[in-house]
Amino acid sequence: MKMNGQNGSLFVRKVFKAFLPVVLITTLHADPVLVQLGEAAEKPFHGTTQIGLNLEMSLTSDRMWNADNHWMARTLADAGFKTLRWGYSAIWWDAFAEKPLTDNYWSAENTKDAYGSFGFKEFVSYCKETHTVPLIMLPVDAMASGVPLERVLDLSRRMTEYVASQHLETPVYLEAGNEPYTKPKLAKEKYAQALRALYPLVKSIQPSFRLVAQINEDLQPYIIDTCKDSFDAIEWHHYLKCGGKGTDPWQWYCQQDHTDLFRLSQNKVPVIPSGKEYLIGEINVLWPDWFFAMAGDLHSSLVYLNLLLDTINANQAQAILPWPSQWPSLKGVPGYGLFDYDAFTHQNRTRVFPGVMGVHRMIHDYVLTVPITVTSADPKIKVFAYAYPNAKTLSLILINKHPEEVSVRIPLKQPAVQVSAHKLSATNSTDTSAKYSPVTATVNPLNELDIHLAPESAFAVKVSSHP
Repeated sequence: MKMNGQNGSLFVRKVFKAFLPVVLITTLHADPVLVQLGEAAEKPFHGTTQIGLNLEMSLTSDRMWNADNHWMARTLADAGFKTLRWGYSAIWWDAFAEKPLTDNYWSAENTKDAYGSFGFKEFVSYCKETHTVPLIMLPVDAMASGVPLERVLDLSRRMTEYVASQHLETPVYLEAGNEPYTKPKLAKEKYAQALRALYPLVKSIQPSFRLVAQINEDLQPYIIDTCKDSFDAIEWHHYLKCGGKGTDPWQWYCQQDHTDLFRLSQNKVPVIPSGKEYLIGEINVLWPDWFFAMAGDLHSSLVYLNLLLDTINANQAQAILPWPSQWPSLKGVPGYGLFDYDAFTHQNRTRVFPGVMGVHRMIHDYVLTVPITVTSADPKIKVFAYAYPNAKTLSLILINKHPEEVSVRIPLKQPAVQVSAHKLSATNSTDTSAKYSPVTATVNPLNELDIHLAPESAFAVKVSSHP
């Protein structure tokens, strides 16, 4: 809604009068929760303010990718994904023969050949056309299953040469495998050997390409000590514990008054070597603790939103990529991710999980480049605030952890000229059809935002002090 000069003031008064009965009725029961805005940071984020995605190569058939007028590509664009990680089973895959290198390769309902999966060249072409930053797995992990280093280096050289020949205009990240510290575990000495061989190989083909070392708290000391000159970036994977197996993750989350979900999603804080980038190649709350809820319901979507916003605000990572884009139902656990894999493979329906999609759209629409300090009088009302460097646009994202409606009041420091807002809510907390939809935000005559948060919901509002 646009407001200018005297007409704007008159409009605000009319809107306020129209909402006055509702406000009075609400405040008979409880005063609004006061949210106070602090100062903007002196500098914009140096980490990313956007969220990427892991695109599961082996679980994305050509038929799935091309269905419904390229529904997956349209969804990625609508959610604002500009960084994609191509992989999972790519670490056991010959990108040119388009066949598995080892028996570890898994493709669920898809075939294990060029006719089945969204391949390497297709992915590079998509990234080029859409100016998307690619993270591409090199098949280093295959060494743990008996593939010789020479074969891995040959495939990695050919993959690097191919990407270089396509002249992408974005940064290119080449990952030395995926979680070499998990089963089948690659000995740390062999992983270090691969890094030391890959680095000069990649740089000889394209010096601007960035080689990424995959590490965790156990592998980190050894790799940093022995290979510090053989990678450009370190990559960690972080999964929120949600209180541990057997704990109701929503109840655990609601009990946290001062959550630092970024810290709680990792076993130890990573050490970022000087001059190296830090990438979060996988992060999620949707696995493994959300049994029988997963990504589809409102509860998990709200914790997911909180986790991603905390991770952005930590201001460390150059990339944040949730996992996965899609995953099938297995052993009684429902499918999850962004795209509904089961709906497509079993019913030929092109469906996304709306709560997860709403989270990504809200972040894309409302996270700006400068963080603002903010305090909430109620710890169960989580608030994140952002601005542009000119300080004329303010953006807030609020999460209501209460099972009832809550009124919130936010004094503004500058006069509101234009206001827009969206909410993410559902009929109940376990609803799998959460909606991201536009709503009205009210500015009262005292230049305060009056917001009514639905039970267990998220609300985002953007205020401009110029037309």
